[in-house]
Amino acid sequence: MAVANQSSITGLGTISSGTWAATDVAVAHGGTGASSLTANGILIGNGTSAVTAVDMSTKGHIIVGDGSGNPQTLSVGSNNFPTRVYENSPDLVAWLANEMKTYEVVPEVEAFDLSHVLQAIKMHREGKLFGQLYVQFVMGVKNAMPADQSVFDFYVSLVDSRAPDAVWCAAGIGANQLIVNEWAIAAGGHTRAGLEDNVRLDRNTLAPSNASLIARAAKICEKYERPVASPIQAREILGLRAP
Repeated sequence: MAVANQSSITGLGTISSGTWAATDVAVAHGGTGASSLTANGILIGNGTSAVTAVDMSTKGHIIVGDGSGNPQTLSVGSNNFPTRVYENSPDLVAWLANEMKTYEVVPEVEAFDLSHVLQAIKMHREGKLFGQLYVQFVMGVKNAMPADQSVFDFYVSLVDSRAPDAVWCAAGIGANQLIVNEWAIAAGGHTRAGLEDNVRLDRNTLAPSNASLIARAAKICEKYERPVASPIQAREILGLRAP
């Protein structure tokens, strides 16, 4: 049955042919809210307003924040990954750190090795890192630092003694996520969970969402009587300006 000039569709069905010739579909209805996007651009969300695209077609461009957004990752050294070298030369690290200072971006230093922890403390002490020193111990990456509790305890002791005002966090990769979550929460630090690091709830069960892994970490917080921070509280802990 053909239907023409229909002002609204109230039943379920599938549109199998034709060309969309109406207004742009708003973000609230699953669209972008835009009629065109910059070629080679990276899409930036803006609440319920239209998605915009940042032109990244020129070699060497990076996206930087304005100091009010979330921290950006900074690796301050190189290390082995499962099949390659994760290379971060001193010149690159210095340039990235300087750009972050220029745009007032708080670095989230991902430490895959003891030397990264020490380098982060040194750079912050020398005024090369903007804002609050925030170090994340990443453990369990193949060929990098394993998830070893004695090493974890040493990391915590080292940061507490040499950078007592620093904020630290810990992340475990794969099956180590749950283990490191508990170590970090029990030791008084912060922790990372989600599908970026681990896709399973257990050996036989895929995690249905990021939320399921976050909920699991939140239960550990309850176990140790450590309330989960609200978004506003988290920004205060990390020394971030209000959005």
